[in-house]
Amino acid sequence: MTSNYIHGYSAAEQQRLLQQSQYWQDRLICPGLDYQPGDRVLEIGCAVGTTLGILATQFPGIEVAGLDRESNQIQQARQYLSSINVPVDLQVGEAENLPWPNDHFNHVYIMWLLEHVVEPLPILLEAQRVLETGGTITLIETDYTSHVVYPQSEDYDYLAHAQCQLFSQTGNPLVGRQLGSLLVQAGFAGVQNQPVGFHVFQGMPDQALRQHVEYCLGFLEPMIPQMVQLDLDEQRLLEGLAHLQAIPDHPEGAMTTIVYRAQARKK
Repeated sequence: MTSNYIHGYSAAEQQRLLQQSQYWQDRLICPGLDYQPGDRVLEIGCAVGTTLGILATQFPGIEVAGLDRESNQIQQARQYLSSINVPVDLQVGEAENLPWPNDHFNHVYIMWLLEHVVEPLPILLEAQRVLETGGTITLIETDYTSHVVYPQSEDYDYLAHAQCQLFSQTGNPLVGRQLGSLLVQAGFAGVQNQPVGFHVFQGMPDQALRQHVEYCLGFLEPMIPQMVQLDLDEQRLLEGLAHLQAIPDHPEGAMTTIVYRAQARKK
């Protein structure tokens, strides 16, 4: 895996990860899962532990474990999960070389990790190794070319393309499309990869459009300096960001995002 994690490890980023998990809890994280008391669940790329906290809370009685390559993330995860009374086995290590024995887990969960990886297959092979026969794997990743807005804007399109360029330096902004074929290549059975569409528009209850735009701004805005380092036009990037920010105030404003949710089991 690359050590050049796009989003960094600042306190602000750790808070963003908490808000991100809360935002996706009922939309993406929990639907379709059938974890039972006593099941052992591993999250690969657990960051500060917010997804593990949701899984442990929503499925009482499961045993959770997490791995991240950054010791600071694991330290924060340990503090966070302790604060919400979730016992957890946390390890610092590489996703391609997990520190658990064969057939140890009932389920593996990976979310927003493979987009940061150039070669995801070794990670999936390791996930299969630590799963028991019949154990499940769940992958969640987006396709950044699917993030479109209305009204359209050439500056926003420039920003969206720049984001894909940045991800391509150390990962894959399109990996959501590949999840199914990657799981097949790794030898999993019963592979499914379903696109989950989110379309929010002006006038929806609970300011859904504003919430989604603010969620996207939360990870886009901090990446602008890195996009500029790719010799991209800073002014156009900022104008694209301003267009996105103004979408919730437009009478016909709307935004669409597609996320891919893949599931399979170990043969």
